[in-house]
Amino acid sequence: VTFVVADLLEEGIVIEGKTVPGLTGRRPIPVDINYEHALAVGFKLMVDSVECVATDLATNPVAAMRVSLGGHDPDKVADLLASTVPELVKLAGRPNAKLAGIGISMPGVINHEQTACVRSYRFKWDNVPLASLVASRVHVPVWLEDDTNAYAIAQQLFGLGRQHRNMAVLAVGVGISCAL
Repeated sequence: VTFVVADLLEEGIVIEGKTVPGLTGRRPIPVDINYEHALAVGFKLMVDSVECVATDLATNPVAAMRVSLGGHDPDKVADLLASTVPELVKLAGRPNAKLAGIGISMPGVINHEQTACVRSYRFKWDNVPLASLVASRVHVPVWLEDDTNAYAIAQQLFGLGRQHRNMAVLAVGVGISCAL
């Protein structure tokens, strides 16, 4: 454990706390996660725009913006998302921050193994490997999820769903979608 913690300290992923007084023997030094070590970026693709957010490792938002989506060509969408990452990092005031990864939500059927959009009626996409397209541009892990499923997961972790073992989400907008 000591060697692993030493490596994590060296990388800046964890930080040392103050020694605990009053104990006999070698005083333990608590360690905690350095939540400011890296940023995570999230994108929510909508028909004509993208909601963008950067968070610290504790999921606290540190920057947010909305950009126009000029069209639905997969390569152009991937270019737009990749070019937005440095803007978010700059807006967060953390120009040297590492990027832990990117999450993308969008309306459609998602293949999680291939991180591809199997079908999106709104984007008129069939078998588009969006996560791979973005990852090849930013060189960090990228995850892709259906927007309603992503919303349900967020509610389960941080919102109204925290107090419930089971829950359902129904989204009504341009289309109708649900997640259990």
